[in-house]
Amino acid sequence: MSHPKEKKILACIGAGYVGGPTGAVLALQVPDIDVYILDKNAARVKAWNSDQLPVSEPGLHAVLQEIWGRPQPNLFFSTDLNGVVPKADIVFIAVETPSKLQDACIIGAGAAPDLRNFRAAVQQVGDLVTKDVIIVNKSTVPCGAAEETAQIMRQSLRPGIKCEVLSNPEFLAEGTAIENLLNPDRVLIGSSSAPGGLAAAATLSELYARWVPGERIVTMSTRSSEMSKLAANMLLSQRISSINALSAICDKLGADITEVSRACGLDARIGPSMLRASVGFGGSCFKKDVLHLASTAHALELDEVAAYFNSIVTLNEYQTERYARSLVEHRPTIYTLSVLGFAFKPNTGDTRESPAISFIRCLIMNGMSVKVYDPLVTKSGIVDAIRASLRSLAFLADSHLTVADDVYKACDGTNAVAVLNPWKNLEYDPTQRGPEQHDLGKVRWGKIARSMRAPKLLFDGHNFLNTHIVSLGFQLQGVGRHVSLNSDRVWREELAAEIEASGSSNGTFKEFTAFRVPQALHAANQLSKMNSNILHTISTKSSRRLSKLQSPSSGPWLLAFQRILTETSVTIDERCGPIRKRGGPPLEL
Repeated sequence: MSHPKEKKILACIGAGYVGGPTGAVLALQVPDIDVYILDKNAARVKAWNSDQLPVSEPGLHAVLQEIWGRPQPNLFFSTDLNGVVPKADIVFIAVETPSKLQDACIIGAGAAPDLRNFRAAVQQVGDLVTKDVIIVNKSTVPCGAAEETAQIMRQSLRPGIKCEVLSNPEFLAEGTAIENLLNPDRVLIGSSSAPGGLAAAATLSELYARWVPGERIVTMSTRSSEMSKLAANMLLSQRISSINALSAICDKLGADITEVSRACGLDARIGPSMLRASVGFGGSCFKKDVLHLASTAHALELDEVAAYFNSIVTLNEYQTERYARSLVEHRPTIYTLSVLGFAFKPNTGDTRESPAISFIRCLIMNGMSVKVYDPLVTKSGIVDAIRASLRSLAFLADSHLTVADDVYKACDGTNAVAVLNPWKNLEYDPTQRGPEQHDLGKVRWGKIARSMRAPKLLFDGHNFLNTHIVSLGFQLQGVGRHVSLNSDRVWREELAAEIEASGSSNGTFKEFTAFRVPQALHAANQLSKMNSNILHTISTKSSRRLSKLQSPSSGPWLLAFQRILTETSVTIDERCGPIRKRGGPPLEL
């Protein structure tokens, strides 16, 4: 394809959550450059060139339609790196840099960034360029990555070709990425202090200046730019974990975290942003980048600093598990629970590090059946994520997890609903009822309440529901705020009536409530920590009690326990009650 000589070509390596929207907005705002978004994943590229976009972002489809509606569209998605990169004037690197896998043999396992894809992309670009080029690192990378990029390029470049490397980190929030790109708080451009580096920074600044006010375009060194990205995500994560830590205290003392947040946010030195208590943060960036900083601090022998960064992630995981366990404590009144929202935040289908995954895992591991609904996440995406989280007990998802195709089916017949995503259409307005509420696209909470079974617990994981929703018959539980419940006597009477109506015998019910989720769970946890040199014991009484339990509701747990014993080659000795592991890998939960 021929291009006018004066028209520059910008290539972006990586068509994911960063590369796709970033390239699209650049093409929209700078129509006199051609933007090629390149990816080796042919299925992803095909999706970008269709109506079924691989990234769900408000406003993204409209941006693409405007570009492709031009007489001469300037945005292209392709797998042809070999054909495009040699002609490019500017190359963005926007590939994923996840944390290294949890492997004892890998230095920095579970925390340090895995730069293999990043380095491979840089190497490929270096092998392909045929003219002077500017490399722009959009990927989240450690301090010094720009210098490493320059070194890789120098080793690959043909004689006489010049290359400058810039750092230009993204600050996108999924669900508002297009707005963040069109109206950014700031654009950081890091460069070397050499004349060539400063000239390259000026070239990139000119592109952004087509729509970004000059005072928001900030230039600095590459290392400062790289650190700024990590620092921003750490500070945002820290605010969330701080308010969530306070919510735990509020739960114990009867204070209301929403009032505390408002009071603190009125202080100009603090401000209200990111002070909303919740079940915890998720997404591909916060946890990864905080652990990245912790790994860096540890490598620099700053152990106290590393411990502080690690505590942000630890508190976040504690918050999610704390509320999942609070629902487990309602047993035996809750057998089936609905989860509304599986992605890590509204307006996106991204499930990476979503709190919903560990939340649901905890419920299933404690014997609950869970029905899930999320309009932007596929059934396979939900099932695969939960099965992966259950690891060796993945088969439990087959009997304890259901994915519904609408919100009402998800809630029908359940004892509780957990709202893990503050979708706009889930808001409750007590002044709008019936058809009027439905016409506005809002969920009809009254219909949901009528379809549920006692105790009709409603867990608001983001404190965004109007508390008047209890007038519909819900027992409302929030995060770090007063729990609005019906009396203990009332909901137990409702539950007893449902049990009697279902024909369950009192004996079976009493046996089930006394045992519910079993010593099998305890056994499983013990087995997960076992090695060939350690002997663990489960009491004879517990093992006999497990074998005698015949309630149909406990069947999956008996099966789980039996499978655990079989797969890990464990025997139960009734005379002394020990469980001995004869071989095989440790069971991970």
